[in-house]
Amino acid sequence: MSANMSANVRASGSPFSRQVLFWLVTVGVVSFLGSIALMVGGGGSDPGTRFGGRPDAVSAIGYKAFVRTLKRLGAPVVVSSFGSAAKARGGVLFVAEPQLSGSRAGAFLRLIAAPRTIVVLPKWEGRPARSNSHWVGRVGLLPSDRINAVLKRIAPDARIVRMARRPGFYPSRFSATPDLPLPQLIRSQRLQPLIESPEGILAGVIILNGRRVLVVSDPDIFSNHGLGRGGNAVIAVGLVNAMRPGGGTRGPIVFDTVLQGVEKKPSLVRSLFELPFVVGTVSGIVALIVVLWAGAARFGAPRRLRPAFATGKTTLIANGTRLLRFGGHQREILDRYRRAVLAVVTSAVHAPSGDEKTRADWLDRVGGVRGTAERWSELSAHVDELLTDKKASDRRLVDAARRLERWKREMVDGT
Repeated sequence: MSANMSANVRASGSPFSRQVLFWLVTVGVVSFLGSIALMVGGGGSDPGTRFGGRPDAVSAIGYKAFVRTLKRLGAPVVVSSFGSAAKARGGVLFVAEPQLSGSRAGAFLRLIAAPRTIVVLPKWEGRPARSNSHWVGRVGLLPSDRINAVLKRIAPDARIVRMARRPGFYPSRFSATPDLPLPQLIRSQRLQPLIESPEGILAGVIILNGRRVLVVSDPDIFSNHGLGRGGNAVIAVGLVNAMRPGGGTRGPIVFDTVLQGVEKKPSLVRSLFELPFVVGTVSGIVALIVVLWAGAARFGAPRRLRPAFATGKTTLIANGTRLLRFGGHQREILDRYRRAVLAVVTSAVHAPSGDEKTRADWLDRVGGVRGTAERWSELSAHVDELLTDKKASDRRLVDAARRLERWKREMVDGT
């Protein structure tokens, strides 16, 4: 530190010179503005481009239109980048156009071990457009051997056949006829056909170790460019509902993205170095460097005498806590917190009005669909027991509050 900077520090009584304070404020302001720009501009941590057979892909061969259709019909849709099979235990797993390069072959076998799985075979390979990487620029048919490599892991006797004209499909359980100009079909003795023509099977079911796997030979039934043709949309929704429990009314529809190369397991450390959080991480590192630099020539300003009475927000909160405990208001606080949690969740999930039992039953059903760890009716009953138990310890009251908070996050955010 220079002599002028030391003189300024001694004169002002501040641990930092004006120059150091200027840079601290500048870094803070730039970081704050950068974070706002990223949030407004939609900066995210989505790996790769939304292209190809992904549920969020907007290209002609993507599936975003189909995912939106399911959501508008009220179906619970989950896009999963890890643990997809576990998330689909109470519903159906949708594996679109799996890519089996590298270690993904093992992942594919683990996915089709789910109780109910829909596998849509790949058909097209394309390149992103130069003007927009989310759009398809050029597209061509995928080599048959790469598709058969996926198919034979499900039904070893199966193979695909491609046609240059529209086939005549037999009547099926679905009140619509597929419209496929260049269809891709399957020939197999092991698949039980749901939709077929004299030339082959468009959709068929096979039982593997007691688990149902629906194989759809042509992705054009679901893709953005084919969903609106003829009866494709009716058939696409019908195939999914045919695999869902409860006659097509129960359980989530989980779209897996791992086999499209998008796998992202939760990691706090990794999140700190991804947008938009990396801005705050870098800002903190820069601020730490500046602080160390400012105090490199000394140990800081003279230590001040402690005041006779502690002040500040922390002291105020601690005193308030002691007063509430002294007055025995812990149970009233827990009861108010439960009502606040219920109000937040009711508003977030648009719960219907009605008596307390009707609303509790509705929240339990929604919680079951979203995979919450606890049921609202049981959690609320546990809180009622604590409110009437005068011997309940503070630790049990705090634990109940934490369970309420976890249930709220799972209902509102799905985490």
